[in-house]
Amino acid sequence: MKLNPAGRRYTGRLLTLKRRAEFQRLRGGIRWSGKAFLIEGKRRVSAVDAPRPPRMRFGFTITKKIGQAHERNRMRRRLSHALRTLELPATLMEWDCVVVARRAALDLPFDALVADFSAAITRLERQTGTKPITSSEL
Repeated sequence: MKLNPAGRRYTGRLLTLKRRAEFQRLRGGIRWSGKAFLIEGKRRVSAVDAPRPPRMRFGFTITKKIGQAHERNRMRRRLSHALRTLELPATLMEWDCVVVARRAALDLPFDALVADFSAAITRLERQTGTKPITSSEL
């Protein structure tokens, strides 16, 4: 584990969703809503011959209604750093999640942001028995 200047642990780089199709197939998944963001996730079907162990992937959506480019970039950086400080449970390593930012992500204290993500991840973990994304949806 690496430590950032504030002494918090973080796991390094997040795997992120990039394509629109990846974001679209997560619609209708398990949702959790907090002050700073909404998170929606689904389990993906893992490939049997995967060369590396699976990791949880995240996508970030921040609309132009929320603020100017520098504010949206700051929100994305704060949200991704908050996620990197969490210990993600092994049961969620085959999950994809989309984080939809709200304006409060800019001003909310960082510890509260981390606590919100922790509550969201706990909610996803409780719901791990849901139907996975099929290979036809990939």
